[in-house]
Amino acid sequence: YGNRLRLNRFKFQKQHSKLQKVYPRNSLEYLDIRPTGSDKKDYPYPLPLLYPRLNIISLPLTLLQEPFYQTNMGELFSYSSLGYLLAHELTKAFDSQHLKIDAQGIEHTVLPGRKPKSVEDTEDDDEDDFSKDPVIDDLAGLNLAYTTFARDHAVILPQVITLPNKVALSMEKVFFLNYAQLFCSSFCGFHPMADFHSYDACARVNTPVRHSVVFRQAFSCGALSEEDVAEFALLPKPKGDMR
Repeated sequence: YGNRLRLNRFKFQKQHSKLQKVYPRNSLEYLDIRPTGSDKKDYPYPLPLLYPRLNIISLPLTLLQEPFYQTNMGELFSYSSLGYLLAHELTKAFDSQHLKIDAQGIEHTVLPGRKPKSVEDTEDDDEDDFSKDPVIDDLAGLNLAYTTFARDHAVILPQVITLPNKVALSMEKVFFLNYAQLFCSSFCGFHPMADFHSYDACARVNTPVRHSVVFRQAFSCGALSEEDVAEFALLPKPKGDMR
């Protein structure tokens, strides 16, 4: 056992010595486990990632630096960036019926009037595969990160700060703006934060915030039109529904 610990320490130090270099590797190598199936990735993954069989979320050490994290950054910025990324993956682990679970652990439906499907209804149904529907975990992750932060820091949300561009905004608005910065790109068609298998970066921002009640309240947005509801639909229409 002692030799095993020393070997793990050596591997840990060796890996950390290469953080400043380009170092292609299997993203799960450091776990000292040989995963199979859905847990295997053929390329290094730069973001937190859920591995269902292992029941873990991998958090790359490289995320513990700017722009996601730095020692002296306020918790608002940590929650709205790194906190959101972790919440995005956390919801995949236990929210497979398209539910939103808030900071108190209470379940709420993502869309009004939508009931969770039974196990029989969702079995082998790709449309209800939570891990294949990133917009759902985006919204649930954003809400989880926000409600968790607001639970402990509600007093500072109305406070107004002046940004470097001289624009004054409430801390609540800054929370959502910092979240949007995760997907900042000069074009909408692709961004690494949107990964290779999902939709474009602009949709990763616009769709969740349009369906976030808290966001709409913070920015005094009007009600969604029927066209907006259709354009930014979170969930596919039920089979047989031609509307």
